[in-house]
Amino acid sequence: MNFQQKVFLATTALEDFWDTSASRLVFLGNWCRRFSRREIWSSLNAEVLQSPWTDELERQKAHLYIDNLYNCVLPNLGNAINDIHGVKYSTKFWRIVIGPWLRWYITVMYDRYSVLRSAIEKYRNFNTIGLSKSSFITPYDTYEFVNKVTDDIYNLQIYTQLLHELGFTYSKKEIKTVKKNNYNNSWHKIFTNNFLIKSIAGLHRVSTLLWNHKGLIIHVNSYFSGMRQLSLFFRTYGRILPMQHINDDHVYTIDYNNREKVKNIISNKNEFESLLDNILFSFIPCCFIETFQETNEILNKYYSGKIKMLFSSTGWYFNEPFKQLAGNAAENGATLIATQHG
Repeated sequence: MNFQQKVFLATTALEDFWDTSASRLVFLGNWCRRFSRREIWSSLNAEVLQSPWTDELERQKAHLYIDNLYNCVLPNLGNAINDIHGVKYSTKFWRIVIGPWLRWYITVMYDRYSVLRSAIEKYRNFNTIGLSKSSFITPYDTYEFVNKVTDDIYNLQIYTQLLHELGFTYSKKEIKTVKKNNYNNSWHKIFTNNFLIKSIAGLHRVSTLLWNHKGLIIHVNSYFSGMRQLSLFFRTYGRILPMQHINDDHVYTIDYNNREKVKNIISNKNEFESLLDNILFSFIPCCFIETFQETNEILNKYYSGKIKMLFSSTGWYFNEPFKQLAGNAAENGATLIATQHG
């Protein structure tokens, strides 16, 4: 193979970021070739980089490595965020609150890094087009992050930042993105902001005056029917109630000063861990930095009483107010119960 022959590496399905005039075009993966655009890319003199995950043993090694790295990073990241907010939550708290996002984040970054490393080792001398920093976005919460990592623009942002950290410099282009600093989590509202749950929440405020609750049992995203939720409420004299919608329409500004405090949290670093350490601050969702304290204040207003137990299915992954409520309750000895989705 002639390593001196310069190739163009396409890292995205966005065709504005391809150089089709290059003498040799390489797609970083099959995701760069949309089926609906096959008449375009099939006519090009191009090849597709082989995935580094075709070998089962390599996949197993990656899984173990990510699992170990997650357990090393989590307590350090939790301590860094404790410092930002002036609190002293335990690692258990942060495993509940930030754990789902952190595991997804490390997995996604390790996959993207491994693919890029394969391209670098195979071609060495290549050109590409990255995304301009002015087009970068920061997800609000775990749900938005998980949705964004299937999006072409966000993945282009990831590859651009990884290449930059690896010491490569390329031309960059802007792309128009919708930036919302007044975030509205519609997924959360679908399951929690309806008339029945609002009514039960109102009845709960009355029930606390009538009965001396020994401890509340909160459920959310449980997929119980409306009648079942109402029945549980009355049969337990108001102790079992669905979590009502917590207003998370926060207006916020990215706090770069505080985000700097989540750097340098990994020790004895290899290349990937150094890279991860350098860019984590720009990927961590806003709900853990910019709006965390505001959400806590709202939760304390609605749920000031003793919580004995919390129950959910998908809420453990995506419902940020619920995770914060559960984390706080777990610090005081509450029992946490999960059920499978579906």
